[in-house]
Amino acid sequence: SFIAAEMVDGVDYGIIPGTGKKKNMLLPGAQKVSMFFNAYPVYDAERCELGNGHVEFIVKTTLLSRATGRAIGSGIGSCATMESKYS
Repeated sequence: SFIAAEMVDGVDYGIIPGTGKKKNMLLPGAQKVSMFFNAYPVYDAERCELGNGHVEFIVKTTLLSRATGRAIGSGIGSCATMESKYS
């Protein structure tokens, strides 16, 4: 019921241009979910030089409970300048 009542298509989730037709959670939606679960994110970003001016970023996000400080979830993502959407 939270998702139906609070998440707005095009604001909290939607299609990111250049990534296909699959809808993704956007930053405002992630912030709403974090507040709903009384949690906050901690980010660990790594920059990897790939040569020829290209770079890759790898970001791990851990969601921590505000009540206990314990990790309640995590995710990892990456992006590189060698991806076709950047050429």
